[in-house]
Amino acid sequence: MSSKKHKKKASAAAAGTKLDATAAPRPKKQPRPAPEPVEAPLPRRFFAYLIDWYVGALATALPISMIASKLTGNMLNQNLIEFQQPYGLIAGALALLCAIAYFVVVPACVWPGQTLGKRLLGLRIAMVDGSPVDVGHLVLRQVVGLIVIDGTLVTASSIWHQMLSIVTGINFVTPLMYVGFALTLVSVGMMVLRPDRRCIHDVIGGTQVVKAPPRPEPEADKALEGGEAA
Repeated sequence: MSSKKHKKKASAAAAGTKLDATAAPRPKKQPRPAPEPVEAPLPRRFFAYLIDWYVGALATALPISMIASKLTGNMLNQNLIEFQQPYGLIAGALALLCAIAYFVVVPACVWPGQTLGKRLLGLRIAMVDGSPVDVGHLVLRQVVGLIVIDGTLVTASSIWHQMLSIVTGINFVTPLMYVGFALTLVSVGMMVLRPDRRCIHDVIGGTQVVKAPPRPEPEADKALEGGEAA
């Protein structure tokens, strides 16, 4: 009798152990640690700039070309000072809005931290600590730093120079162009010589340009989730 009781107790204990193991909650999936930001190589950053300069120039020139075609019949005329006013100022304001759409709205709302050039070259704009850049710092970097300060890096800089000349009646285009060239040289020198490769507009915006993390492959993610579920 005693041996039968021992066998019953042992089988009950084994069944309880199985139930406990089945009822034990699965460990939660730990989030993957964010990769450390990797400095953007200078050649890749240069080619990304060339793409952004060209595409940004096209976006900026579009409204000016349309208005120039209506006024003069020549859509290649980009000199706002020669336009009948106030059409020069209207064309300039629309051009700046298009430039802001490309340099701010796209990296803020379409591809986080990326213009077209940076996306194609696998780069992104990030905060100094590597965290995603927000709209406020994008405005500081792209508008105040890139368009207003670094005068020759984007076509939109010449637009506000022309608008200022129209409003004041003073030729600001030539002196601001030389100032822009000088600041651009300083900015390029900073990018080459500084360990963090930050230009003037990066310092103003509190940002840096880094390699974009690789986008996860959907099939690999599904396989990983399937393995975890199994």
